[in-house]
Amino acid sequence: MLLLYLSLIDDTSDKAKFKTIYMEYRQLMWSEANKILHDPIEAEDIVHIAFMEILKNLQTIHDPICPQTRNFVMIISRSRAINLYKKRKREKEISFETIADYNLENHILSESLADEAELKEKVMLLNKLPTHYRDILYLRYNLGYSVEEAASLLGISKDNAKKRIARAKKQLAQLIEGWYQNE
Repeated sequence: MLLLYLSLIDDTSDKAKFKTIYMEYRQLMWSEANKILHDPIEAEDIVHIAFMEILKNLQTIHDPICPQTRNFVMIISRSRAINLYKKRKREKEISFETIADYNLENHILSESLADEAELKEKVMLLNKLPTHYRDILYLRYNLGYSVEEAASLLGISKDNAKKRIARAKKQLAQLIEGWYQNE
């Protein structure tokens, strides 16, 4: 499969970057999709779809092996797997085992925050947000994607992305307010 992807890239440095991303994250992406779908073949399809999306956004990735890139590829594969799961569920009712929470420690905040205690407090609050809110906030505010780009990466409409951002901000504000009241 790697050769197919590489044939779609002209620049040799982009080919090397993509190959590094592919080799580093393919198994992790498959594992995440398989946890959601419980179907290894469909998980493989999701990984392919995610890599096609990564190809479209390759110029936005500066360092192929870093927490931001890992989070980026995981968000894409997870959102595509969830979309496929929901589509399957609409077609026929299937019992859904809860999508496993994942550790947000390396997910949402950039390294620029100097105060480690403040970072841990913010991570704690952000971990309380549902995954779909954390993902949209991460893409929008940490990676700097526009609403349209974030919506495209998550496979949702622009209006849905705007609504998620608004709801995430509102819920985060409530969490912060409650945290300050308890302190």
